[in-house]
Amino acid sequence: MGTFSQDRLKDLIENSGLSYRQNSRSYIFTCPLCSKRDKLYLRKTDGRFVCFVCAEGEGRFRGKAEFALAALFGWPVGEVRRKLYGDDFEDKTVDDLLTFQLYDFYGEEDEIVEDVTSTLPTLPWPGDFYPIDDPKSARGLKYLEQERGVPLALALEYGLRYCPPQRRVIFPVEVNGRLIGWQARSVIPTEWHDDDGILHVVPKILGNKGLKREVSLMFGDRLQGSDHAVICEGPLDGIKAHLCRGNTVTMGKAVSEAQIKAIRRSGVKKVYLALDPDAAAEMDRLCHELGDLELYHLLPSRGHKDLGEMTPEAVLEQFNKASRVDAGMLFMYLKY
Repeated sequence: MGTFSQDRLKDLIENSGLSYRQNSRSYIFTCPLCSKRDKLYLRKTDGRFVCFVCAEGEGRFRGKAEFALAALFGWPVGEVRRKLYGDDFEDKTVDDLLTFQLYDFYGEEDEIVEDVTSTLPTLPWPGDFYPIDDPKSARGLKYLEQERGVPLALALEYGLRYCPPQRRVIFPVEVNGRLIGWQARSVIPTEWHDDDGILHVVPKILGNKGLKREVSLMFGDRLQGSDHAVICEGPLDGIKAHLCRGNTVTMGKAVSEAQIKAIRRSGVKKVYLALDPDAAAEMDRLCHELGDLELYHLLPSRGHKDLGEMTPEAVLEQFNKASRVDAGMLFMYLKY
């Protein structure tokens, strides 16, 4: 009866014409399901595979070698089995899935960078968070369209919502389409004096309880399939960079190590630094942290304090003429 052979697996992959790389334990591919680069690992010793993006989703893309190779080659599973195990192969196993750990597939030479967001629960939308095109969201849509220059079509593409009791526009934080949190931005002034002259101040932006800003990237799914990342500070900056593609939001000036690792995991080759101009110190740090990638500085055009004040078309124009930067450059913020 045909059995698994490491040599047959090696010959099959080497002669396939597929692009791949390898470590001491696994062959590594771009996943044919999610198209994420270097996320499908196929173990050399027994042919077991896993896509670290698709493994837990509806497709459960993990298991025996023939299922990964059939998807990669575009061949019937039976044909792959014959080439992999021989003509007399008879499949008597039912265990097509596997329980896996990163160490099962990573070699000693790999730096293991875990995606901690995969452990965060998927959240339901609260009942009073209405889609932005709902009649109850009229005040939020007016804020976006008339005050911030975000048209309805763009607001819908980013899944924005509105909460009438809070009078806040809601910006989702998602990972692989799963809602793990949100930020809520007030559409009314956040500072006012009451009849007694007492000043009241509420936060302009609030995150949901449990939102781990430091490990998440808002709009992070837009890095999938992009060769570059546009790192923005706030949600409106990120949305205005829509035409640039690869636009993601750190939800603050400080970019955490987990966020930097998430950007690296995406496989991008270029990074456009689009933090607000007053984030000069953070820009210096990012140039050193990401210095092995192509780095560019995406600035707002003259007369605008940030990308959020511009149109998507104007941001794209700035993107196309962004200047190359490196770790040897010094960023300064001059406040007039």
